[in-house]
Amino acid sequence: MDDPALAIETILEDPEDWDALISDYDMPGMSGGDVVEAITGQASGFPIFIVTALARRLSDSRINKTSVKGVFANPVNLGHLAKARSNGESST
Repeated sequence: MDDPALAIETILEDPEDWDALISDYDMPGMSGGDVVEAITGQASGFPIFIVTALARRLSDSRINKTSVKGVFANPVNLGHLAKARSNGESST
């Protein structure tokens, strides 16, 4: 999906239909922090993974170990992402 607002709406319609959300942090019109805030506000505990070129410098307080399962640097290592998803553990 390339529309973050639509992704939020779709997930919140029925969070049980989705395993997780993988989102870029930098998107036109909405940040990954906005996405995290919208989803965790209504579906606490929903697994969210953020991918960003700013992984080591990301300072958005909405992105933390409680709100997301992992933050991954671009280019993302899909093996690390898959492992974090299957383990349900935080990863950077």
